[in-house]
Amino acid sequence: MKEIDTSTWGEFRIGELFEVVNGRKYPMTWRVPGSIPLVSTSGINNGVTAAVGFPDGSDYVTHSNLITVAYSGSVGATFYHEDAVFVGETAMGLLPREGVVLNRNTGLFLSAVIYAAVKDFTYDRKLKVSEMRKEIAVLLPITSAGEPDWDYMEQTMREVLAQHEQELDELIALADSSNTEIDTSDWREFRIGSLFPTIERATRRTINSYADGNVPYVTNSIFNNGISGYLEPKSSTDIEHGHCISINTVDGYAFWQEQDFLANSSGNGLLMLRNDSLDRNRALFVCAAITTALDASYTVMLTMDTIRDVMIRLPVTSSGDPDWDYMEQTMRDAMAEREAALDSLQVFAGV
Repeated sequence: MKEIDTSTWGEFRIGELFEVVNGRKYPMTWRVPGSIPLVSTSGINNGVTAAVGFPDGSDYVTHSNLITVAYSGSVGATFYHEDAVFVGETAMGLLPREGVVLNRNTGLFLSAVIYAAVKDFTYDRKLKVSEMRKEIAVLLPITSAGEPDWDYMEQTMREVLAQHEQELDELIALADSSNTEIDTSDWREFRIGSLFPTIERATRRTINSYADGNVPYVTNSIFNNGISGYLEPKSSTDIEHGHCISINTVDGYAFWQEQDFLANSSGNGLLMLRNDSLDRNRALFVCAAITTALDASYTVMLTMDTIRDVMIRLPVTSSGDPDWDYMEQTMRDAMAEREAALDSLQVFAGV
């Protein structure tokens, strides 16, 4: 994709473009079943963490055609919503002011630039509604009159989506051509506590306390192996030892951390699973099994105690033990296939 020249773009405060509203508290004990998407702290699934209804006589309301931004959990996660949603207490809603052209394409464009403006906020340095209203600004393309160029945003997003849909189709075709379904009927369930002799909670380190450096800063992000940046430790005691699986207690994602790292995560913190017999490929296989098994959110928060009792399905040897050799080879094969597919996609996309 060609690089976009933003040198002629203009700066606009979020509060100029949107009415920023706080989400509403809706305790689990009050909730009734329904089909209304509840937007909360998640960085996946468009921020939706549940489907709810409203109790009779409640004053809860929904909003449609808006952008939501999480200010806890996956801080900064930004999504456009065309249909009606309920904005929960850990997110804020951005409702377009008069003159703002908000639709699917401009909404996706704005979500991207808003996320770029707020992505450095963390659980410890929370994003505040007051900041969003009065301080946070974004760069946008402008017309000759200095107004936001909605037509440009619309057309740019159309082109981006068309390109990525074509690339995605190509990647899916490449993946499908080499995928074989794995028979798991003979696999067994294993308790995580029986597989990992050591389960620890990482110490939270506030990003504002550290300078930029070379040590991975692992947070509750669901992207980039959970790494949100690279910092300089103040002492060796700041560092969590690598060669472990980290688990985000908010979204339930598991990642293999090869290197030593600094940690920070919301909720119950970042959990670390240690087993000296694991290597990268075996660990990646187990990470996939753990992420599949977990149902973690702010309504079902993982703890050191609950993670021990989570059951995951793994292949077994004839004696009924985890088949680590099978996991190793399966992951090697899967990684080789994905790397080949990625190489083909990059050639296709002209990277």
